[in-house]
Amino acid sequence: MKLYGEQGSKLFLVMGNAMHSLKTLLQLPCGWRCSRQIINSDGIPLHLRGKRKTAQCPECFKRSDSVHSCRRRRIQHLPCSGQTLWLVFSVRHRYSRNPACSRKIFAESFVPFGGSHLQSSQALQNLQRQLGLIAGGEAGKRAATAVGLRCSADTLLRRVINTPETKQSGAPHVGIDEWAWHRGHRYGTLIVNLDTHRPLVLLPGRDQRTLATWFRKYPEIQIVSRDRSGVCATAAREGVPQARQVVDATC
Repeated sequence: MKLYGEQGSKLFLVMGNAMHSLKTLLQLPCGWRCSRQIINSDGIPLHLRGKRKTAQCPECFKRSDSVHSCRRRRIQHLPCSGQTLWLVFSVRHRYSRNPACSRKIFAESFVPFGGSHLQSSQALQNLQRQLGLIAGGEAGKRAATAVGLRCSADTLLRRVINTPETKQSGAPHVGIDEWAWHRGHRYGTLIVNLDTHRPLVLLPGRDQRTLATWFRKYPEIQIVSRDRSGVCATAAREGVPQARQVVDATC
């Protein structure tokens, strides 16, 4: 297997066991072989073909070896040596040979590596999510560009927003502060788990009743760190009277 530059100059040769190491290093999907690689101004596109002679229908789970057509799917993957890495799948569409199946034609699957409509791999989405969490939108975009990852600030923020929520366990120590939907006009309340430093909830308002109602759902709360707001103090006394209130020293 050969890797060629943009002008056709041979760069290096990948043979034998080295190809297996390359697949492991780049986290390439199983069941696919690399048929061609080139380097151009757009990055590094790796052309992949399925190795299996048959594929399973996702509807009836029967296997088929009859090919209807072949189409290309390009998915951005983890960057390689500062270059954008593209996986170009030659996806074969096959006939379903089960007369009772409602799906007459189906495509080869590369799930869980990538979904049917995704433009980036799951591994890349995880990296984008981490960049968004650590650096935010614009700063994360600049960091991504520096390592050959193409994405917008909106994409990074969308990955963060779509992060699956984990079930929150008991939070004995919480902190409360207000945050602005629209500064000077509309405010909400942020409650944070002080042990994990992760947000527990964003309440749409900062009124005493809403906050006290939330507190009553969590009788295990032992310490409430708050500012000098009388609303927070009263809500904590009503919702979790057993909790010790601590005023933030910076307030």
